[in-house]
Amino acid sequence: MLQPDVVVAGRFTKLATRELLKDKGLRVVEFDAARSLDDARKQIRLMGEVTGHPDRASVAIDRLDTAMAHVRQLAARRPYRVLAVSRRGWVSGSDSLTSSLLTNAGLSNAASDLGIKSGRFASLETIVNLKPDFILVSDDSGFAEDEGSALLLHPALERFYPASKRIVIPEQLTVCGGPMLSEAMDRLASELARVDR
Repeated sequence: MLQPDVVVAGRFTKLATRELLKDKGLRVVEFDAARSLDDARKQIRLMGEVTGHPDRASVAIDRLDTAMAHVRQLAARRPYRVLAVSRRGWVSGSDSLTSSLLTNAGLSNAASDLGIKSGRFASLETIVNLKPDFILVSDDSGFAEDEGSALLLHPALERFYPASKRIVIPEQLTVCGGPMLSEAMDRLASELARVDR
């Protein structure tokens, strides 16, 4: 009904929907899930081409690279081991966008020590026994809205990972490989400066 010039879709969305749009003669540009910083740069460039604004894409990539260089300077003081933990104990593995961001920043993803590739659930005991320097979480409000987020408020995690041992980066800044990654890196830099005091 909207008669768009182009439909942008993720390859992880329903294939039937994408095929229906193509059958209707619509131009569909598909994106894979970004698993690395290089993937994110490619996707930003592609979106710039799709929208007819490659100049804006270049500016976004330059901003990302500047933010990454800044956080790398801060992380160079000490190569921290960081474990990204989210709802129910989901841990981002070595083959993930989060891991790529940590590695490019000069930090290491502690999930690699567990042999986790793309990601999986880890028990509370596994997280505590891994002893990362910090855990990376998307929220540290101290409020659990459901059982999934309650794990992050467990007394064991609170004891070993109080606010001074938590790096907080909102999930909407790291869930996709877009221009918001520069804001994620700025946030990581400010969090490293905070916990380094």
